[in-house]
Amino acid sequence: MSEPEPSNGFDPAFLEAAEAARVSLWRYDLDERRLILTGDVVARLGLPGSAAVFEIADWRARVCADDHPIMDAATRALDADRFTDVAYRVRAEDGELVWLALRGGAPAGEVGRGPVLTGFIYELGEQREAEQRGLVRERQLADGVEAGMVGIWTYDFLTGDQAAHGKILDWMGRSRDATSVEAEDWRAVTFPEDQAVMRAAHLRLREGRPVQPMDVRMMAPEGPRWVRTMGRVISHTLEGAPLRAAGVILDIDAERRFAQALTEEQARFESIYHSMPALLHSINADGLTTMVSDYWLQRMGRVREDVIGLPGWAFMDEESAERVKSDIIPRAFERGVVENEPIVSFTASGERLELRLSAFIERGADGDPVAAHGVFSDVTTLTQARQDIEAHAEALERSNRELNRFATVASHDLQEPLRKISAFASLLQRRHADGLGEESDQALEFLIDAAGRMRHLIDDLLAYSRASNRALETEAVELGSLVDAVLGELDLRITEAQARIDLCALPMVRGDRGLLRALFLNLISNALKYRKQAGVRITLSARELENGFIEICVADDGIGIDPQFSEKIFAPFSRLHGREAYSGTGIGLAICQQAAERMGGRIWVDSAPGLGARFCFTVPAA
Repeated sequence: MSEPEPSNGFDPAFLEAAEAARVSLWRYDLDERRLILTGDVVARLGLPGSAAVFEIADWRARVCADDHPIMDAATRALDADRFTDVAYRVRAEDGELVWLALRGGAPAGEVGRGPVLTGFIYELGEQREAEQRGLVRERQLADGVEAGMVGIWTYDFLTGDQAAHGKILDWMGRSRDATSVEAEDWRAVTFPEDQAVMRAAHLRLREGRPVQPMDVRMMAPEGPRWVRTMGRVISHTLEGAPLRAAGVILDIDAERRFAQALTEEQARFESIYHSMPALLHSINADGLTTMVSDYWLQRMGRVREDVIGLPGWAFMDEESAERVKSDIIPRAFERGVVENEPIVSFTASGERLELRLSAFIERGADGDPVAAHGVFSDVTTLTQARQDIEAHAEALERSNRELNRFATVASHDLQEPLRKISAFASLLQRRHADGLGEESDQALEFLIDAAGRMRHLIDDLLAYSRASNRALETEAVELGSLVDAVLGELDLRITEAQARIDLCALPMVRGDRGLLRALFLNLISNALKYRKQAGVRITLSARELENGFIEICVADDGIGIDPQFSEKIFAPFSRLHGREAYSGTGIGLAICQQAAERMGGRIWVDSAPGLGARFCFTVPAA
């Protein structure tokens, strides 16, 4: 509402005449969509001053929402016909609804010209107000028949005449102008199974009793539909006998179908809930159990009837019950969800269960919590397994410490007598080079050789043990420089074997530098050792895999390996050739396998006798 101008476009003489006749005026500007009021009606609405100016949207906001269709129709009439005669309710400043009548339009002789319309506005008297209320109810009823109702029915008990209005006439195949219908018309549209219900309702009306809402099925042109009918006796004879009855028929097909779908969905949910192989448990806002799954009952060894209605914490130990009541449930209602809360519960037989509770909150239309639905994960066996694993790991760690200690002590204790055996055998050999005879000289040679091999075995065993127990130190490793350093260590053997080394660009990887060095050192050494002849060719290549690992291969054109031994060769001290042909203890490839697996990868060989060998291992990319 804006501030009014002094005259607001009204002719001063016209204002004086209206004031003398105690009649209020209105003025409507079609272009500016603005309504101006003056006179007593301004005070009746509790507005200041003697005039008020409204934008049409602001005026509509004051009109009772139920009367908006009346006002909108009047506004359209003003735009089109330049005339209106209408009554509706307007809200005063104190909230009271005031019945106002507006009449007027274009000034005489100016129809079709000019954008300004004027007229009278006044408050309706009680009688007119009652009439207008009746007209509004009548209009609303008619709108309801077309919008949501199927029709209106009436019955005259004296004549037996029946009448119907609205869409029900269309369903019966009758004209909307039909003044009466027959019992056969009703039977034609009512499902046979529901006709007895309709007859019972008719008898109730004859006895003067109202027909409470009842649902029946009727046949509409588009197919079967659910309707709800209700009614009562509206007039009686002087003796009190029923004279006339009336009622309505409402289309509730969508409501019934929705309710049916809701019922089916509820049944489906409960079926899934009960048959779910999980410990499901639901409580209401008071913490009382409302539903549990069949699996919950089976695992807890309880009966549904004995569980429903008990507090949700009734099956927990004291500490868990207190925490659920004072912390978990309030926190769940506040946040809407809880996850993996540790709970201790007991079955009916007294078995202790370690559980993890996760739950979510169901809220009503007002946003308040109405239920909590939880699932308990049974971690009893997992906890026991974890404890067993921890105990086993502790025992294994203790055993490894003892083995490491034994390996260190054993290597020292064994090396010393071996050194003495070898030293004294060599001393005897030198002192009695010509006096022991050929057989004794050969025995000493065997003794010295066996002592040396034993020392190598002990050294390799100790290296294998240390490789498996040293702390893993992963870092980004540039393989190119690492391989260059390994080739530098093997330079004399490479020269002796007249080997040709082909290198591709090697990538960065993430691994333990010491284990990677052992891998390349052993694999290249084996390629140099198991060659056919001088001039062996060794190729190093790498490619990135889709799983985030790098595959590295060391290939040669040496003597090769029979595929049946492709796994055996990685066992400690496994040899496929005699010591006379090839030296070594057979520990190198075992160390390679251990190194690859400790870095999260694996190692394998592709080979055939006489066709060389291709050893590949994987390691995480950097």
